Amino acid sequence: MLRRYDSYLPSQWQQRVKAGELRSYEDWLRVVLEGNRKTYAWRNVWMPHDSVELVHRWAARVGAENITLLVGDDADRTLLSDVFERLLALPAGSLQGEGRVGANRSLSYPETELLRSTMVYFAENGLPDQLAYRLLHRGMTAALVKCPYPVDEQRIPPLPDWAHDRVVELSDARIDGLREAGVRILGDLEKLRVEPRQAGVTRIPAAVETVSMVTARRAVEGLIKGALSEQRRTRPTKGGSAPQTLTGRLARLRRRLGRRAT
Repeated sequence: MLRRYDSYLPSQWQQRVKAGELRSYEDWLRVVLEGNRKTYAWRNVWMPHDSVELVHRWAARVGAENITLLVGDDADRTLLSDVFERLLALPAGSLQGEGRVGANRSLSYPETELLRSTMVYFAENGLPDQLAYRLLHRGMTAALVKCPYPVDEQRIPPLPDWAHDRVVELSDARIDGLREAGVRILGDLEKLRVEPRQAGVTRIPAAVETVSMVTARRAVEGLIKGALSEQRRTRPTKGGSAPQTLTGRLARLRRRLGRRAT
């Protein structure tokens, strides 16, 4: 299924932050739009989402006539399952499952920046990676995605001007390449086209300096739950050796920070 690049890229950055990406949105865009193609960040984005290259790779194995592409719609969460039901002649609703719509949602832009800035702080101050992962991803992130989107929070950041211009070029080349590929296409390829910037209109992702009280409360609750879970995990067992506890790790980290400050 194909998505517009101007919605895919910010969404992908948000997902990468959930997985541990420390770069800011614009720094990450520099890597995936202008950076070295051999880097992990670049390959992680384009190996699975360079549609024309993917079609050519698959066509070389199975033939272009055996490939079907679906033009996606971010506003229609059931489009993929609906189309596959029709392709497979299944009853409507067979592939949607129960209780899954909206599950494990993506983070809003402020939530993503809150998570990323906390990860950066932990990394700069020496918190072990595995401990930071358990506190932030099993704690904070898990708490955030289980709740509805905060009211009035921006879901994805816009592409800055330089990135928008580059994405326009990529989307035009993509549409031309897919039309020439000889594969079956469901939907209108024009829906994938990213329109050029309007003259005189500047698009700059607004810096996130504050988050809502709801987001802050959920994040703190998640961190506390993550810390309590880690404390239980590292609690000494009867007859066994006492593993390093969370309290001890944090105390040592605090002492190190105190020495650096002096």
